[in-house]
Amino acid sequence: MLDPTALQRIHGIGGPVLVGKMIDLLLTNAPQRLEKAMTAARNKDWRAVEEAVHSLKSSAGNVGAVHLQELAARIEVMVENSQCAEAESLLNELAKVWELVKVQLEVQRKGLESETDRCSGGQ
Repeated sequence: MLDPTALQRIHGIGGPVLVGKMIDLLLTNAPQRLEKAMTAARNKDWRAVEEAVHSLKSSAGNVGAVHLQELAARIEVMVENSQCAEAESLLNELAKVWELVKVQLEVQRKGLESETDRCSGGQ
């Protein structure tokens, strides 16, 4: 579900601290973006749906959550093409995929804490 090369790339740029910040950012913002998209879809505010999934797509791509990124991109294109009913039906799948990605990100985050402890002598 996560492409490890994305996190490795971030690690190469900024080490475990930057990876942790990127993961934390997605863990914090994704639920808000999903809720915004779901609420907007219920209110038929398709521009808000598009904005929410666009932002989610970018953040997911940064950490290698490829399936989440692809689903968000599909929803974004559907809204752009006025396929709103189809986009709305995919939002539930997007939420389910997020739950799986979230678990994997949390595991990665725990691993980073161990790595940081080793690097700092456990202090």
